[in-house]
Amino acid sequence: MNYLYQTTTKYNFEEFKKYTWVLINKKRLIISLCIIEAACVFLAIFWDNPFFYAFGAVYPLMLIGMQNRRIKKVWESNKLAHDRENIFEFYEDYFIVHTPNAEAKIEYSQLHRIIDSPTNMYLMLAANQGYPLIKANFPEGLEAFLKSKQ
Repeated sequence: MNYLYQTTTKYNFEEFKKYTWVLINKKRLIISLCIIEAACVFLAIFWDNPFFYAFGAVYPLMLIGMQNRRIKKVWESNKLAHDRENIFEFYEDYFIVHTPNAEAKIEYSQLHRIIDSPTNMYLMLAANQGYPLIKANFPEGLEAFLKSKQ
């Protein structure tokens, strides 16, 4: 049986970084930051201390920097994923992913969910495990096909 669509994804650090940031619960992060920022403003006004203003301004940048450092550390620890190219073949009820080390057949009903971002789609096998797909490599019709499988 011939596949309906085929695409490739070459993994690099930038793709891994995008994938990781998509998996971070952004709503929870934003709510946490808002609470911390409000507490800093309150404390700065209540105690008339400019330290809390400074901390409130620097803390989000520190948080992003620490997360990016963790992402880089994880990337560098997984040498197997560096510059690996996966080939995806999409059929009506399942897709096949060909990696340099293995091949897997996965039915769409087995997916945890499909995440759609402006530049990528992520076929999630679990809450924290999935396959990133680069939309720039999609043949015409694949994006709509995957959206119909959600």
